[in-house]
Amino acid sequence: MPRLSRRSRRQRRRCETGGIATLVLMPVVGRLVAVVQPKYLIMLGAAIVTFSMWHLTGLTGDITYGYAALSRIFLALGLPFLFLPVTTASYDGVPPDRTNQASALINVARNIGGSWGWRWRRPFWRSASNSTKAA
Repeated sequence: MPRLSRRSRRQRRRCETGGIATLVLMPVVGRLVAVVQPKYLIMLGAAIVTFSMWHLTGLTGDITYGYAALSRIFLALGLPFLFLPVTTASYDGVPPDRTNQASALINVARNIGGSWGWRWRRPFWRSASNSTKAA
């Protein structure tokens, strides 16, 4: 295996910090889904992800490793509270013999939603970059 540069090792550690947070929380949230209603877990996850996005508004070219790692950890703490309850709630009431079809529909809806989100985000990025250049 080739030896990584110091910068590459730091970048890998930055990603690992968020991964470890998600890894620890996945089983916890999995148990909470059975006890707490999914809507409350989704609201908590949305609040954590919102805070994470707000924290990223201070992103500049000269941030420290700690700032980047903390941003990644905040996001990684919120994502299990979003994805696990949404997935669990989407299968609620589906008979066991229809879970394959439900899984296919959920995946199609998620892919189409993601594609439309990216499609509608691009014009805003272009207009924002054009207004920044004009200023």
